[in-house]
Amino acid sequence: MLRSGILVRVVLSWLAVASATVDAAAHGGLFRQGGGSSTAPLPSPANPYAPNAPPANVTGREGADAVPGSAPTLAFQEERWEFWWEFNHDAWVNLRPNLRLAPVAAGRAPFTPFSPAERAQLLMPALIAQLRDDDDLVRSAAVYALARLEDESTLPYLSNAAVSDPDLSVRINATLSLGLSRNPKATDRLRATFVDDTAPDELRATAAVALGINGAPAAGGVLRDALSGGAESRLPHTLKLASIYALGLTQDPGNAPFLHAYLRAHGHDDFQRALAIEALGRIGDRAVNSTLIAALTDDATPVRRSAALALGVAARPDDADAVRALERAAHDDGDGVTRHFAILSLGRVASHGAPAIVDRLKQKLRQAGTRERPFIALAIGLSGYQSALPELLALFRAEANPSVGAAAAVAIALLDEREAASDLFQAFQKASDPALKGYLAWALGRLQHVDAAPALREQLARSNDPAVLHWTALGLGLMGDADIVPRLEQLHRDEKDVIARSSYLHSIGAVGDKDAAPRLLAAAQRDGELDYVRAHATAALGMLCDETRSPLSSCFARDHNYTMGLTFLPDLYYLF
Repeated sequence: MLRSGILVRVVLSWLAVASATVDAAAHGGLFRQGGGSSTAPLPSPANPYAPNAPPANVTGREGADAVPGSAPTLAFQEERWEFWWEFNHDAWVNLRPNLRLAPVAAGRAPFTPFSPAERAQLLMPALIAQLRDDDDLVRSAAVYALARLEDESTLPYLSNAAVSDPDLSVRINATLSLGLSRNPKATDRLRATFVDDTAPDELRATAAVALGINGAPAAGGVLRDALSGGAESRLPHTLKLASIYALGLTQDPGNAPFLHAYLRAHGHDDFQRALAIEALGRIGDRAVNSTLIAALTDDATPVRRSAALALGVAARPDDADAVRALERAAHDDGDGVTRHFAILSLGRVASHGAPAIVDRLKQKLRQAGTRERPFIALAIGLSGYQSALPELLALFRAEANPSVGAAAAVAIALLDEREAASDLFQAFQKASDPALKGYLAWALGRLQHVDAAPALREQLARSNDPAVLHWTALGLGLMGDADIVPRLEQLHRDEKDVIARSSYLHSIGAVGDKDAAPRLLAAAQRDGELDYVRAHATAALGMLCDETRSPLSSCFARDHNYTMGLTFLPDLYYLF
């Protein structure tokens, strides 16, 4: 929603579960005005498991719901491949390591990350100063950025914000940032918030999730104790779900026996069981494959969906029973999403060395309808088998549906076969669908087809779709475009639309190295700048420090059954 006046605000907050099984009203909303409150909307009767669609009213010139980042600017549809890709792409895009490998033009400096000392000297003082900003969204961006520094000395500042900030949304975000900091010393603060029954449920749920991502052994113990015996009966339903979900975030095999026993106990609803299955998958213990296989035939749709995803994480090619179960689900399950998740998981299992699975996927591709083709193509791309390029190219060349064509392009790029780049570039030049052109731009960058750089630069200047801007900037960065950061800064300065201006800053954070920091600092501290824009500049400073395969915040979305209407989770599209 929009605050009156020119200031657009998007505030991350946490809610109680938006399902008919929960009575409690929630404080805040996915988008809310500072200090306001609302009740979580109920899921659509036609789909009781779908999350809330991205709220309206935050738009660019092209008219779609939009915020800076990679999220598709289309209404949520659980059977579309774009949403699985949005929740999971980071591990396969592998952005920051690939930027370090991008070609370097003669006379230009290579991509240079921050050293820990440089982070402490340049970024930390500026971000600490942002914690004193009058705007709550800027302060929320600052706590996330501080967490991304992964510096122990940020702990007192995050702890103080988690306890003392006057705005609940900032306290929630600071609590989550304590978990993202991965500092074991944060465990006591998080535990105190989690067990405080006078605190709002959304804050306690945040603390549960933060305990999970913190990863300290003691944190897992806090969550298990809360779900054990009589203690669980005293937990609000929201906190039960958050705690089960958080155990999966620990990725600690030591939590697998507890989750297995939890599933065997009676009295748990479909969402609790689905999250326990998901958590077992995230832990990745093959010893529980039989439990996941059994869940794949459960009567409850959320449970089957979670099981289909979980087996993609846990199973390996020599787990013949798991492979057969996934193939049966991919063919026979009455729920389309379960079939799609099973197909994707077969591709993931095949990536560990199973050409026979890939051969069966190629055969399935030839017989599939429009809804299944993109998932099969993606599964083949995830498998990494370059021998499947002819089938993917044939699909791409023949496909008239732009969404299916985009999935085929992404799959081709995942195979890293540069010989396919000319086909993709020809399609890029002819395409009119913005989303297709965005995915093609990234694919061309991944394949380092530098001949496409001028066309990508033109698209970057003309488009106002945040997702298109994001993927196009990534494509140019992966090509080693030496001028990508100054180009983005100039576009930011020239643009009038607030979402697009913020999108350019977000893209600088995604593709910039340490030399981009002064540009973002200037935007974050600029007098008279909109608070929304300054918040995205502040968040982007933290993004410059994401040097691992996946950004810190991606842990919430990866391998999650996003079709459940669980709004206690961060609003994953809009998390900085």
